[in-house]
Parts: sequence; structure tokens; C-alpha cells
Amino acid sequence: MKRSNALLAAIIFLLGGSATGRMYVIEGPNAGESFDTSEFRHIGARGEKRSVEGPAVFLGKSLCSPDPDEVWGKIAIGDLRDVVGCNHYDVIRALESAGAAAFVGLYFSRVPGVNTYKNECRLNPGPKAQGALSMVVVDAFVGDLDKLRAFSAVAPLVLGLGPPYNEEYYHLFTSIFWVAGIRVLCPLCSFFTTWCAWATAQELRVSRPVNDRGRAELREASLVICVLEGTATAVVGLLLALGQSGPRVLCDDVHNLFFTMLTGVSLLASTLLMFTMREMLRAFEGVNRQTTSGPGNGALFWTRYRFRGACAAILFIGMDFTVGVGITQCMGVCRGILYPMVGLLFMLPNAGIGCVFLYYAVRLMRPLRAHLATRLSLDLDNSRTGSNAA
Repeated sequence: MKRSNALLAAIIFLLGGSATGRMYVIEGPNAGESFDTSEFRHIGARGEKRSVEGPAVFLGKSLCSPDPDEVWGKIAIGDLRDVVGCNHYDVIRALESAGAAAFVGLYFSRVPGVNTYKNECRLNPGPKAQGALSMVVVDAFVGDLDKLRAFSAVAPLVLGLGPPYNEEYYHLFTSIFWVAGIRVLCPLCSFFTTWCAWATAQELRVSRPVNDRGRAELREASLVICVLEGTATAVVGLLLALGQSGPRVLCDDVHNLFFTMLTGVSLLASTLLMFTMREMLRAFEGVNRQTTSGPGNGALFWTRYRFRGACAAILFIGMDFTVGVGITQCMGVCRGILYPMVGLLFMLPNAGIGCVFLYYAVRLMRPLRAHLATRLSLDLDNSRTGSNAA
């Protein structure tokens, strides 16, 4: 999470962004100190109401259920890492109902705006009508919290919020580089992969049937692999086009549900392909077992791998679903713990499957080359025979 935000901040720097937003101290020995803030795009006051001045209050752990006596007419400051049991839209709704004048949501990004321009979208269920709040809602860097607390220890903290707000992420996400690269080129690559997978699946479906049941089941397994991978890449391409990497078009819950980008489905397809490669290697090496298909036909794919394939499907698709639901239901520290766990959870199977792939690829290289050379030689002989007969 932090690394991705740091990368986005570096991209902004390289594109020549500059800090323009402001949250400033009005009274006390630190008067004049200012901090970057970014305005939520679709939630919060608009027009002349975008500026506010008043006493500030730190909410601590009470973000989901603020006390009206504590926040009425004040600028509420909350660390979104402390949100447990609700999301920041619930926090905004609760603060609006409690009569707060403004809300400063502190977030991970050093450059404010990743929460307001990447994660916040028009379809999110904002309080009342979108953009109809009387409360100013902005985003700021969580690293400013300690400095603000130190200011409040010296004198009562009175803050001002107002435009121009920081729009560096807005300029990044609307730039031709981002739109062309992330919103157009990446989805096109995904859709091209989908086309290749589904075209191969169609070719397998209409190809000439074989009498060997073992070979027929290998063909069926290949068809399932193509359908799985083609479907996954189609969904990923659609998500990227709709702003999975920012700015989001669909509701947060929808994008968060597909947080893994169907990596689990791809792992399932890779696992089935690994089993298929293993059976191909056994066939090339002449390793046959007597099964219900009769001696000499080799072991049936689904007979041998039914249980392992079912376990892989439950595990990997379950990982996609569990992580997606978990991301939608937690924020703050919960997400800070969940992100590295998710990375580890998917990294280990990927690494294991990659090693097995390499092993089978090396083992298959020699017999596959020999098989192709034999097929080529037979095709040449047949063509010569046909020419002589003519």
C-alpha cells in the first residue's frame, strides 16, 4: 500500500506536479503554518462553502460514532487508520449528522489526493445527495498528525480550510500518459489475451474427436484452462478500463471485491496447466498405467486430478472471494495488516507453480522437439509421395 502510494507520488513529481492545497493554522504561536489537503471530488460542500475556519478537534477512535457535543461546528480531524467497523463514507455521514463543519481525513499518501481522486467515485453512496453536504471534506497526509497534535498542546488549535486544493493526483489520473497507458493499453492487452484464449478454446471444441479417452480428457482440460484464463483476463481488462488503478468509476465495494484482480482464478488455470504438462511428459516418456480406459491408454486426467483440481478451485477462488470481502469490510490498521498478508498469500503459490513450470518445461523440451521433428518429417514424406503419385 505504502509502496504503491510512494510510486504514484514519484510519478507526480516526475510529471512536474506542485503543491497547491492548504490547511493553515490561524491562531497561536504557530499561526501561518500550512499543510497540503485535497478535496473529495463528489462528496462535500461546493461553491462558496468550500472554505471554512474554526476550532479543530481530534476524534481518536470515535470516528464511526462521533459525539455531537464534541464536533458541532468544529473541524474534525481523524486518522483513517483508526477506522474499524465502518468506512470513510460512514464516517462522513456520521459527522454530517453530528453537525461538524469539516472533516480532515488523514491517509497514507504523502501527496494528498490518492483517497479523493483514486478511490472516491461518483457512484459511492455519499450522505444525502452527492455533493449536497454543508460540510467541507478533505484529505491530508497522516504524517502531519503529530505536528498538529504538537500545535494543539501549545495553544487551542484553530484551522482554516479553503481552495485552491491540491489537485496533483487529479492531473496525474487525467493525463494522457495515465489514460493511454493504464486505462486503454493495459485493458487492450487483457482483451487480446482473452481473444487468444477463447479462440484456442473454440479450436479445441470443434477439433476432430479422438478415440483415446485419456487424450480426450487432456483436450478437455486444455479447454477448461483456456476458458478460465480468458474469462479472468476479460474481467481484469474491464476493471482496468473502469479505473481499478484509479480513478474509479464503479462503487468502492465493487472495485475492492476484485482487489486481487482474479489472481486466484489465474492460479487455478496455472495449476490445471501444470497437471496437463505432467501428463504430457508422462505420455512422451511412455509411462502408461492400466485404468478403466483399458491397458495402454494411460491414466485418465480427471480420474487422477479430480480431487486435487477441486481442492485448488476451492482454495484459489476462495482466496479471491475472501480477500475481496475482507477489503470491503475493513479499513485502517485492518487493511494495513491485510495487504502484506494478501501479498504473501498469493506470492507463495505463484513461486511454487513457477518452479514446477520450469521443471516440466525443461523436461518437455527434448521430447517435444523430437515429436515435432518427427511430425515435420512425416508431413514432408507425405507431400513428396503425393507429388510423385501426381
